[in-house]
Amino acid sequence: MADNFITGLQSDWTHQAVDVNSIRRTLRRSRWTPHILLCVEVLAWLIVCAAGTGFVLTALRTKDMIVAISGLTLVVSAPAFIVATVLARLDSLRWGQETPQGVLRHALRRIDASAQMLRIHRWNIYGVLSLDALLWIGVLVGAIEPTRFLWGVSGMWIAACALTWVWVQWRARRLSSERAQCQKLLSEYERSE
Repeated sequence: MADNFITGLQSDWTHQAVDVNSIRRTLRRSRWTPHILLCVEVLAWLIVCAAGTGFVLTALRTKDMIVAISGLTLVVSAPAFIVATVLARLDSLRWGQETPQGVLRHALRRIDASAQMLRIHRWNIYGVLSLDALLWIGVLVGAIEPTRFLWGVSGMWIAACALTWVWVQWRARRLSSERAQCQKLLSEYERSE
């Protein structure tokens, strides 16, 4: 009976070692991914901020309310999203020890960073929908003319928000599953010490 118990433990640990080694290989292959993602995301937000500034300057010349509201929204929100993005990704840039526990902790930091980015994407959705609602309130009070352009942009924003929401929900479920697997392995390693 003791031999069966030991054989069972050995097969469990062998299976876990394969899982940890697989996680280690994946993390090593994508070691620079968080750095690259952070640079791309900050650059994208800087471009959004520059576009917003251009919209505001154009609105000052043309007195176009749609452009003014859009520009102000971008100029105000972009810096906040830059800070949120940096704070979300910062902890995932650090590589830990090469032990199985270190690898699993690093994987959990990357998962947490991705989960924070999903929250930022949700706030982006709320921001775009708020901007759209603000423009249509402008139409209702007579400050903005309901042009075909406004209808088209509004439809495009709503469709993009709906697709983004579906993607965020799908990705959140996958992250939750990945987090549970890593946390389970880490707990088993810590209990065994």
